[in-house]
Amino acid sequence: MDTDVQTYATSHSHEQGYAGRILFRSKRGDQLKCLVWDKTGLVLIYKKLEGTGFHRLKPADGVIRLSPAPFSALVEGLDWRAVRAEVEAARARLERRLSQMRRDTFGSKSEKLDPVQRNLPFEE
Repeated sequence: MDTDVQTYATSHSHEQGYAGRILFRSKRGDQLKCLVWDKTGLVLIYKKLEGTGFHRLKPADGVIRLSPAPFSALVEGLDWRAVRAEVEAARARLERRLSQMRRDTFGSKSEKLDPVQRNLPFEE
């Protein structure tokens, strides 16, 4: 098992350049293993929930990218999808507000956001 996890982490670490976290959820859904690269080595975090389980992860392409807030909710056993929806709603509100501010400041032609402005760092 240890060599399997190490092999998997090594083979998939190039996708993120040894950044981020790799999560494994047990079939029963009550255990979660997290691999984290902390620049000095690979750290394994193991968590088991009593009574409830972790909400199911259903990756479409084999990968789910979580920002810090949904990740924290997942590790706590909360529904991480609700947190993700809340973050997306906040992003939409911010885009509307920025659009309004640009329209008020620069006129109606400047209302649309540039693609660079859509990737605002919310939780970094």
